[in-house]
Amino acid sequence: MTLGSLGLYQQTSRLTPKQWPSLGEYREDVSLDDFRTGPPMEPMDRLLPADAYWAAKRIASVRAPVLAPALDAGEYHDDSARALLGELVRDRQRLTVRWGFAQVTPCEVDRLEQAGPRFPAAVILRDEAVSAGLVTAAEAGYRVELLDDDGKPWAKPLRLERVGGALFPVRLAETAPGYVVLRVKSAHSGREAPRAMEVHLVHGGAAWRVVGIVH
Repeated sequence: MTLGSLGLYQQTSRLTPKQWPSLGEYREDVSLDDFRTGPPMEPMDRLLPADAYWAAKRIASVRAPVLAPALDAGEYHDDSARALLGELVRDRQRLTVRWGFAQVTPCEVDRLEQAGPRFPAAVILRDEAVSAGLVTAAEAGYRVELLDDDGKPWAKPLRLERVGGALFPVRLAETAPGYVVLRVKSAHSGREAPRAMEVHLVHGGAAWRVVGIVH
């Protein structure tokens, strides 16, 4: 490239670890917002926030019992190189999961509790970022809206702070309309998520059902 450009292009020097040459240039610090493939890869070019979140959940599910056999398959003769690669993979995994979760409000429906004699119905949500240890419960807050099927609010917005764990309930009043959209937007360490997540619910009589989730 330098010869072809008559010296106008200066190739960036490629760093090769001297102590662990078998690892090459694999490092934990990569800018995922700037990452590109060559040639371009259409699924990456058309990646939606919900796609990034789905992929991050899949990557987060890869645990140490799965990584260990993969590292063994590399047949590293240097134990320190194997250990370093394990650390780099875990660091890259954490970085990727953090980035994917930050594209949306990373909450899921843990369960749906029906109304009882003493308690109203409730959707129990789980913050996946708190579950994964990316943020603490004390650093997490949520803005909650309850809308009808026309998108109009039927209750005042709520702001939940320091819920005490990864799980937190959102109560559903008996006076709710037949179709309810529960919209939640998280704020981790004071940074609000770019997108809200929605739980679509219907109820007939006393029974509630989840009919859709959007991230």
